Amino acid sequence: MGAWARIKQRFTGIDQQAHDIATADARQQRLQTRREALYEEIVGMEEEEEELLREGKSADSKTKKRRLAGQLNALRKDIDRKNQSAVLLGKQINVLATNSQNLKTRRLNEVADLPDAETLAENATVAEEFVEQVNNSSELADGLTTSCDISDDEAAIMAEFEPEKVAKNAVAKDAKTPARTGPEGCTMQEWFGRDALVPGDELVGPEPEPESEG
Repeated sequence: MGAWARIKQRFTGIDQQAHDIATADARQQRLQTRREALYEEIVGMEEEEEELLREGKSADSKTKKRRLAGQLNALRKDIDRKNQSAVLLGKQINVLATNSQNLKTRRLNEVADLPDAETLAENATVAEEFVEQVNNSSELADGLTTSCDISDDEAAIMAEFEPEKVAKNAVAKDAKTPARTGPEGCTMQEWFGRDALVPGDELVGPEPEPESEG
């Protein structure tokens, strides 16, 4: 069978399925219409049943009550038969609805033309290899990225752009520097009697007396 014949056969089958679905839906709709008409008849008969029951209770003669009893008995049998017909129609509607749904599911499967298990596995392997290749390329690119660290000269120029910030950082740094103290907790200024030492000054004591000659 040639390719064109296979395509024609396939679409002919799809068209046949669409026809079968439409036929099943139409039959289901006709049965539902008949069942709804039966329900309306049953409601009217039940109202008539209540009316006959009220008349029988209020009848003033035995003959009238017997006549009403016969009518009520026949009416209730008719209601039972109508209910049985409605139940039968409901079962037929259920069968047609199930068949229609199965036809629709089958048609969706053929129209979708889903891949088989072997094709799915093959595509999954190709996709995994592609993802691995992309990850490797990304890691290589990250390793070759040029460093963008700022140089010392550029940092100094950046500091000139924000002199207030630099001065504030210097004050904060001086505030964190602990004051040097001498013995017994006194300051260097108190101990040596001179200006307080600043970081970097050498700690010296009183100047020694000159040695006398001879």
